[in-house]
Amino acid sequence: MTEIPIMIIGAGLLGASVAYELSKRKCGIYVVEKHKTPASEYTQSARNSMVIHSGPY
Repeated sequence: MTEIPIMIIGAGLLGASVAYELSKRKCGIYVVEKHKTPASEYTQSARNSMVIHSGPY
């Protein structure tokens, strides 16, 4: 089976969580973050109520 590397853009709450879960599968993962600190206070989640909404409502 051919390994396909995965690139995650953004290491905020969601990006870091996805990278963590995918790392359990031992696949090639690259995380790109524009801030110095992953999941820093400058992420989109920090500018709202810190609630992740999933799916339509």
